[in-house]
Amino acid sequence: MNIVAFGASISKTSINKAFAHFVASSFEGHDINLLDLNSFPLPAFAVDIEKEPQYVAVVQDFISTVQLADLLIISMAEHNRSMTAAFKSLIDWSSRVQYDFLKGKKILLLSTSPGGFGGQNSLGLAIKILPMFGAEIINTFPLPKFYENFTPENGIVNGELGKALEDILADTKAKLEW
Repeated sequence: MNIVAFGASISKTSINKAFAHFVASSFEGHDINLLDLNSFPLPAFAVDIEKEPQYVAVVQDFISTVQLADLLIISMAEHNRSMTAAFKSLIDWSSRVQYDFLKGKKILLLSTSPGGFGGQNSLGLAIKILPMFGAEIINTFPLPKFYENFTPENGIVNGELGKALEDILADTKAKLEW
């Protein structure tokens, strides 16, 4: 099983990247590709530049990486109650190169933020938007108050939230027929 995991942010200290990578680590024994969206440098999407070959090549590299995945683990970062401009632009670029770039891709969709809502605004947008490009969202999990509920050493330290994530992971694995 090939798993691709990333945070939907270009922040070098992204808590969503850390969270996606943490969750991916629970899929032991499988090939895990941990992405950093900074590896796909693109300007904001604009029709005036969409055919420029250097950008098309970056987008094709992203699409190729995603298409190799049996499971995508994406943790949605939130800026001003929406998804990040960088991730939205990556969706725009990808869908212009290949509209159904997520066709047949199963996604475990996560979110986290320092606040109590856990990035659920961007999570809700992704739930609505990603299936338009062929994605199948098989589960979601928002983690509120990242800095209170998560440590790099221990993962989720809140017992109730940890159990909820374990249940989501078990259900995800069942849906993938592991």
